[in-house]
Amino acid sequence: MTALPFEDLRVIDCATGLAGSVAAMMLGQLGADVIKVEPARGDLRRGSTAFAAWNQGKRSIALDPAQDPQDMVRLLAGANALIHEPDFLDALIADAPHLVTSCIAPVPPGFATTALPADDFIVMAAVGLLNEQPATHRDGPAFVQLPFGSYCAGWLAAIGIAARLVARTRGIPPGKADTSILQGALLPSMMLWRDAEKPTSGFEGRIDKRVLPSIFECADGVWLHIMQNADHTPLMKRLLDEMGPQTVAAENAKWPKHFRYVNWGANVAAFKSRPSAEWLADLWTSDIPVQSAQPPGELYGDAQAEANRYVTDIADPDMGMIRVPGAPITIEPPAQTGAAISSPDADRAMVLAPCQPARFPSLSRPAGTPLLQDVRVIDFGNYLAGPLSTMLLADLGAEVIKVEPPQGDPMRANESAFLGCQRGKRSIALDLRNPDARIVIERLVRTADIVHHNIRLPTAHELGLAWEDLRAINPQIVFGHVSAYGPKGERRYWPGYDQLFQAATGWELAHAGTGNRPAWLRFGMMDHMCACSLALGMLAAFYRRMRTGKGSQVAASLLGASILTMSEVAMKPDGSLIGRRDELDADQTGTSPGRRLVQCLDGWVAFDGPDAKAPDANRLAHISAHEALARLWADGFQAVQIPTGGGRAFLHDAANERLGLVARYTHPVYGRLRHPGAFWDMGDNPAYPRTAPPVLDQHRDDILAELGFDEEEIERLQYTGVLNAGAAKRVNA
Repeated sequence: MTALPFEDLRVIDCATGLAGSVAAMMLGQLGADVIKVEPARGDLRRGSTAFAAWNQGKRSIALDPAQDPQDMVRLLAGANALIHEPDFLDALIADAPHLVTSCIAPVPPGFATTALPADDFIVMAAVGLLNEQPATHRDGPAFVQLPFGSYCAGWLAAIGIAARLVARTRGIPPGKADTSILQGALLPSMMLWRDAEKPTSGFEGRIDKRVLPSIFECADGVWLHIMQNADHTPLMKRLLDEMGPQTVAAENAKWPKHFRYVNWGANVAAFKSRPSAEWLADLWTSDIPVQSAQPPGELYGDAQAEANRYVTDIADPDMGMIRVPGAPITIEPPAQTGAAISSPDADRAMVLAPCQPARFPSLSRPAGTPLLQDVRVIDFGNYLAGPLSTMLLADLGAEVIKVEPPQGDPMRANESAFLGCQRGKRSIALDLRNPDARIVIERLVRTADIVHHNIRLPTAHELGLAWEDLRAINPQIVFGHVSAYGPKGERRYWPGYDQLFQAATGWELAHAGTGNRPAWLRFGMMDHMCACSLALGMLAAFYRRMRTGKGSQVAASLLGASILTMSEVAMKPDGSLIGRRDELDADQTGTSPGRRLVQCLDGWVAFDGPDAKAPDANRLAHISAHEALARLWADGFQAVQIPTGGGRAFLHDAANERLGLVARYTHPVYGRLRHPGAFWDMGDNPAYPRTAPPVLDQHRDDILAELGFDEEEIERLQYTGVLNAGAAKRVNA
């Protein structure tokens, strides 16, 4: 049987926070031997659901690198990768040049506010990201509970390490793959923060703070998040008919007009008239993407989650049997889950025994080589979650060809979202349903290392883009697929969106605030974390191919990625939930007196510290933010003022540009275009966006020439409709 991709690797986990622990865990799920370095009495988080989830499958050694440097040297000598935080000793890394290392900091070194803690709330406040989340009943920023910057940083660290390992197998020297909570938070902000020299009328996109999310309350008090107009479903149509045109018009008049839900007010009344179970049956039968807003942790009992092993049961020594997130990646053989971490220092003798790190080929490429140089990726995907995964590979140096339908990726209709997941790619438009397209598809796949799409699998079979079809063309191909609910189970072909999984995992209720309707986070991070899962899976499978010559398929899903964010809650065998579940206040300013947002005379301040020393919010409201910060710092609080100006101010900050946190490129339509920049610091190896998102069919001629098509063949493909006819309208890079 084929081994898991990283079974020949040893990873040293010296992290204490969420991001590093999760990064190491995911590498361990893909086969790596992960050693957790803990204090003498064990990590302070031991006994919590979060620790149990983040450290499953790891071995333990109690070791202080500063006090026991020789033992640390011995440990690193037998390892391939090290995950650490900024306080780790640089000298130990310098003495282990064979290592791939990843330092996960709150912010990159040199950032304007370098003294920030590893706290998503404070980091997001410091750069103005909290301004992107509207509060329900007031102006100003809203408190964000989900630490998605840390989760994304964990994925970025694991992806960076995987890319480094691929590069090492290809003769590129090892080195660092550093990232930060800030860079993790900037990843989902790609579709919110952008600036153009020549913006179009649609440049601002549809993710507007003023647009009410399509969340409706049912008769039993359960809220449903739907992603399509449901006026045509049997139940909704019957209820609207029973209301009659006059009542429908009167109910609609109570609400602002919505671009998608023409009968919003009548829909509100209809949903309130029937229980959620009746509505879910009606909507699911009609192929309407919908999920109920559940409390955090309830999704552990979901049959689809069980079918895809997105949940796993662990016999924790402190809490007994608990259910926690499993592996977000589907691969063969199945990812390793379900083992509790060893007791503190249980594996000392074993892990300090002499060990030979995995062997790699001799160095044959210069240190400044892009890590994925000469790796060709064919992206047949549309929308966001899938294409973002290949964009990350493009940032790391891969050549990515985006294959679009003749009318373009449907996401192009939402310009801001499209631009946030497509940079670094070349575009060609093909009618994949045309039988004559087969010759182009086959040449593309034959020359590729990795192929991705997020086409529903029944349709993929019809198009000849299923795993079996791709493998027949190129036996060494790595195939990555994204779906909503995973490749197995009754819902494997169901449609899904980020919003549905924010609802299902409990985050819409967690961000609502006491007594409020559920609140959707505009960052759309479930899509982005799903993309990260697939990027990691594809790199892991490609690493295995480099070692064995064998291609394979991997899969990620919105369901699998989103479940990982429930890790601070666990389910007991009787279905009860345990773990941390902080409640947000009705104004959505904070979860406790000492951890919250406060409006001062000239702006908002975010702070975190002991509740016993929490300041009086009313007093802070009558002083300047500068004075409030001075008082908070004097009392030992972490505190920052939330800057105004949002993404535009961040993207035009010269210091951010120098740090690589801003990407600038020239676009044929938008002129000078800016986005959040590099998600990693790879040292001498560039891991930075190189070209702007493509115009539809922009690179057709170059791609077809590379595939060996002559002028006569191209004319025939254009005549039969495989290629777009408007060649003269294409804009060349």
